[in-house]
Amino acid sequence: FGAFLVSFGISLVAAYFVANWIDLPFGQLLLAYAPGGLEAMIMMAFILDLDPGFCCSTSVGTLHRNDFDSTLCDPKGVGIS
Repeated sequence: FGAFLVSFGISLVAAYFVANWIDLPFGQLLLAYAPGGLEAMIMMAFILDLDPGFCCSTSVGTLHRNDFDSTLCDPKGVGIS
């Protein structure tokens, strides 16, 4: 639970600064940066009348970045045991 609070706090701060930097709604950025499942984010975007494509692409980008980072840390693909 503590890790979720830390990651959500980071999402809050990032969404606040990016919303002030570019012209996107704070709620849309918060939903895009918040930790959680991709399908839940898409449904929340539809329910809150936000752009589901933006939320989806941001989440998919994060997933691919995490895959790329793990490949760099483990180039042989053996995995960490």
